[in-house]
Amino acid sequence: MNSKLSFSLAMAAAVTLSGCSKKLGQMQADYFSTNPNPLEVVGENVPATVSARIPAKYFVKNAVVTVTPYLTYAGGQTASTPYAFQGESVRGNNPVVSYERGGAVTIPVNVPYQPAMANSTLELDFTVTQGKKTYALPRVAVAKGVVATATMADAATATPAITADKFQRVIAEKVDADITVKQEGDTLVFTRPTNQPRHRSMHGLYRALVHNMVVGVSEGYEKKQEFIGVGYKVEAKGQILEMSLGF
Repeated sequence: MNSKLSFSLAMAAAVTLSGCSKKLGQMQADYFSTNPNPLEVVGENVPATVSARIPAKYFVKNAVVTVTPYLTYAGGQTASTPYAFQGESVRGNNPVVSYERGGAVTIPVNVPYQPAMANSTLELDFTVTQGKKTYALPRVAVAKGVVATATMADAATATPAITADKFQRVIAEKVDADITVKQEGDTLVFTRPTNQPRHRSMHGLYRALVHNMVVGVSEGYEKKQEFIGVGYKVEAKGQILEMSLGF
């Protein structure tokens, strides 16, 4: 009876030690997924969310892991805010990962954008604390590249270009069936079937209407006026005609 009890206590102690005394193994890239991937510039920053799925029997009970995301690029690297999570036997306020079941944690990322980050890699740096011991795990790459389309057009820095466009308005006009219209090169030719007053009237009307449409879409509307006389003054100021008539 006593030997069985001693054996059970010994087994329980062995299990407890296996969950606390060993060091953490290397983190694997397939533990993590990043959204978005590749990263994207939003405003003046590069934000992202890294989701981690820690497998069962991996995260020791007395460990605290501090993760620092780094965006590395040619000539430098930029760190995001560190994020920590802990094992079950640690006293602290960080998210807890179970040794038996594993767990999920979310790591926020946000760094200020630099043009050199277009060709970059998002890496996670791990610092582990177990009791009085602190050690580092190898970095893990979780995303590559930054899409910077939003920075290509900035109203604050762009120099606007203003020039005349080639817009032409299309005007529809119906013509009486008795009046024929034929295009000969660059000329529209209007023909009437007879010299009856009605046909002559429509002939002149439709020719004038189409002429005004062509002038309207090619040259725009223009009104010329000539003032003749003394004792008054007429002056054009932009879109306003100012008349001084003397009374």
